[in-house]
Amino acid sequence: MRRPSARLILVNGEPCAARETLGRACAHAIERCVPEVSTMYKKIFAALDGSRSASVALDEAIKIAETFGATVTAVCVVEHKPRLVDVDTAYVEPQDDDGSATDIATRVLADAKARLAQHRVEGSVRAIDSYGEDIAEVLMRTAAECDADLIVMGTRGRHGLRRLLLGSVAESLLRIADRPVLLRRHDEAAA
Repeated sequence: MRRPSARLILVNGEPCAARETLGRACAHAIERCVPEVSTMYKKIFAALDGSRSASVALDEAIKIAETFGATVTAVCVVEHKPRLVDVDTAYVEPQDDDGSATDIATRVLADAKARLAQHRVEGSVRAIDSYGEDIAEVLMRTAAECDADLIVMGTRGRHGLRRLLLGSVAESLLRIADRPVLLRRHDEAAA
């Protein structure tokens, strides 16, 4: 004969009503009952680029990390212009990088680190140079290296000609992702 089991017992009224109805032993067991904590996400990967939508996505990653006790790896990809190299003549185009991409990444990651600490969420921050590689591929590879259970990133809500011309890293990442991706939309035009 199978023993009945219950995952939830509802009792209407004050705590004393539970004691009268179920007895002291059962009421004590109910008061001490601790729900199982889901470990759905243990490692969250947050892709940041300095935009408001990425900031909103980091907020979402932090909320999820707080809920599941997960860690967050916040990553900002630094995109330098590719250099023109002619192997035959040994010509290398001078790099006119003023360091602004690196400065932005440093600022974004410092902010992310502070926000993780403020919410007491364990995590780390990383800047990664794309070396001319597609940003979505860099993000996917890095998420895999981190063994992330979830990728969280912002999307700007572009559409029409702007989306066609500028593309979408989020859309590209969705096409190649081998793990769950949470896109947090923030329409910058409405903000």
